[in-house]
Amino acid sequence: GARLEDIVNYTLIISAHEHLQPIIRTLSELLPTRPTGTAMIAGIALPDAFVEMQVIARKRLGRKP
Repeated sequence: GARLEDIVNYTLIISAHEHLQPIIRTLSELLPTRPTGTAMIAGIALPDAFVEMQVIARKRLGRKP
């Protein structure tokens, strides 16, 4: 029931440095808020993936999905 505006933190694992700026740019265009975030360059479990993302969201009480 959480929405994009409920995101308070994200962690990105990016497969290569050249993907960092396009991913950050896309997130800034898509996310309605400016959550805190961390990005790191590291190996990813799926060989064809460029990014893994973990998100923490805080759902507001009393709001219906």
